[in-house]
Amino acid sequence: MSRYTKIIKGNKGQDIRVSWGTDHALGYWYDIWDETAGDEDWQRMIEEESTTLSNLSKKKFMKFLRKVGAPGEHKLLVELERVF
Repeated sequence: MSRYTKIIKGNKGQDIRVSWGTDHALGYWYDIWDETAGDEDWQRMIEEESTTLSNLSKKKFMKFLRKVGAPGEHKLLVELERVF
């Protein structure tokens, strides 16, 4: 399993935590959290996607990786359908 995390700014200037990676059970996955939205995890979760549980497409995952500024190596490995 791999997990990469980055803090980006949201539309309202708030801190948004994005995480992504690969997993033997989930495949490619990502999640997006608004750190200012509440005290409980269920209040802060914006989006959670994976190839196994939510049928995340390679196209949508690549769009996410570009939007958050993920390393080029991650994008290349997704295009090659490899783990990173």
